[in-house]
Amino acid sequence: MTSELLRQGLAEHHAGRLEAAAGLYRAALEHEPGNVSALRCLGVLRSQQGDFQGALLLLQAAARFAPDMPEVFNDIGNTLRQKGALNEAVLAFDEAIRLQPVFGVAYFNRGLTFEALGCMDRAMESYDLALQADPHRVEARYNRAAIRMRGGEFALALPDLLEFVRQRPASEEAVLMLGRAYRELGRWTEAEIIYRRLSERNPQSPEILVHLGTCCLALQRYEEAAGLFAQVLGKNPDLAEAQFKAGVAHLRLWHCEAAVQHLKRALALKPDSVDVLVQLALALQRTREFADADAAYQRAFALAPDNADAHWNYADFLLLLGDYRRGWEEFEWRWHHERFLTPKWRFSQPEWHGEDIRGKTILLHPEQGFGDTLQFVRYVPMVAACGAKVLLGAPPELARLFAGFPGTQGVFLSPTLLPSFDVHCPLLSLPRIFNTDVDTIPSEVPYLSVNPSVVRPWAQYFARFKSTLKVGLIWSGNPDQENNRHRACRLADLAPVLSTAKVTLFSLQKGAPASELHDADSPLPVIDLGPRLGDFAETAAVMEHLDLVISTDTGPVHLAGGLGRPVWVMLSAIPDWRWMIGRQDSPWYPSMRLFRQTRVGEWRDVVEHVSNQLAALIATKQFPSTM
Repeated sequence: MTSELLRQGLAEHHAGRLEAAAGLYRAALEHEPGNVSALRCLGVLRSQQGDFQGALLLLQAAARFAPDMPEVFNDIGNTLRQKGALNEAVLAFDEAIRLQPVFGVAYFNRGLTFEALGCMDRAMESYDLALQADPHRVEARYNRAAIRMRGGEFALALPDLLEFVRQRPASEEAVLMLGRAYRELGRWTEAEIIYRRLSERNPQSPEILVHLGTCCLALQRYEEAAGLFAQVLGKNPDLAEAQFKAGVAHLRLWHCEAAVQHLKRALALKPDSVDVLVQLALALQRTREFADADAAYQRAFALAPDNADAHWNYADFLLLLGDYRRGWEEFEWRWHHERFLTPKWRFSQPEWHGEDIRGKTILLHPEQGFGDTLQFVRYVPMVAACGAKVLLGAPPELARLFAGFPGTQGVFLSPTLLPSFDVHCPLLSLPRIFNTDVDTIPSEVPYLSVNPSVVRPWAQYFARFKSTLKVGLIWSGNPDQENNRHRACRLADLAPVLSTAKVTLFSLQKGAPASELHDADSPLPVIDLGPRLGDFAETAAVMEHLDLVISTDTGPVHLAGGLGRPVWVMLSAIPDWRWMIGRQDSPWYPSMRLFRQTRVGEWRDVVEHVSNQLAALIATKQFPSTM
């Protein structure tokens, strides 16, 4: 009779008909007052109904009848935990575990209780033991992963999340957490796969679409990202995160006016967001609303004085406008910026900040790209003039060019293979130390030179071209550099230059963009020297025989400028800080002319201007190298 009542009661209980189940459990107890199963079932039911005190009376009665039953103490622990009596709950779970040391559910429930107490280490220990006792208790994996996610241990959380999602693929919360783990680890392709699966289940979810757009941003698929954020904003125009990231996507596309509009809307929704202010300042800088950009930077500094993103962008802003004294100070924040990709050469020796170094040995080391090193190596003699012995660090591609550089005791390619030295300094920190402003740039050229033994072999080759203007062409920098797609043009864009009479054109282009020479339907009037240019010394030797170099914003323009060779640079409408605003010359390189876009992405006017100037040189027979 009792067992049948219990069977019926459990059926009602599992169906959610709690009062019917309670009546059946009570009937079972009337028939058999000490029935432990009936006491447990009714106690658990009362706990579910929020009657914790009544539940505890029933469960404690069950414990008196069955003091060696671990399940009873697990039930008591759960009721105490739900009641908020957390320390008492831990004791109940401990008793359940004492009675049954391999009791996975009790370890799991104790883990939940320790989490509620804020004892995360002890919670993790309990979840570990729960999985040892019962490897299939996948909820313990989820909770363990959640603790690690909260602690920023994303890599450690990943295996548990993957296993949980494998077993519970329908858990959207877990799949979202897995996507976040991939995002935090920078594994954007895997994160995108996760969010695409989620979007198939819920194609209108703004949260999932924003996450998917964020992945596209990180993977540099900016058009796609902008489209996803537009889809979200069509129905959720007040979603600040979507407005912000739409602004970022348009900023990366250099759709700067659109970026300003999105970012202003995001700021209206989140007026104290430093991230929004910094990106808005950059967008306003690019639309040349300089006063408003400065105001946005100042608001960001007021909210977050130590925000590295704000300071680094502000350095770019100040240097672009020619405010070098303040700009160099802000530029030191680059070392604190997470997106600054140059690893800092770290040494036990102190960094030099301008103090007296007479009689000491200093290591000057490179950073960022080849162009940066070529531009700022000019400061080496100034450091040597301070009375120090100078060791110069350099990448292998520049080693031959820098061999014997004035003022140096040697060129070194690795931070681990160096002679002893007393202090060190990154090359791009030297302008700050020497208080460089626009009027005091050390602009004497040439400050670069190449060994005559490298130059001489090219003399016979170029002798055959004496009757024409010899022009070197470069149309792209490193394709992996994010801004290169805005700075570079295609070889086809240079058609007016390619068709100029009495000019012999030589390609100095390296890397993948050089393949454009061979993609044309018919042979182009360009001699490809790229395969013969093994390093910058070889390129310098060729430049010494050229009358002119024409290039987009690439490392070799700094080589030509440092050699004092005539060089024309075609710049995008949003130039790098070193080219400043509006100038046709460069205070860094007396032999350089600047040709600027008037519209972002539009090279036609620039190339026509270059072509016309080239024709004018030929007409007057005033070749730049002989002027």
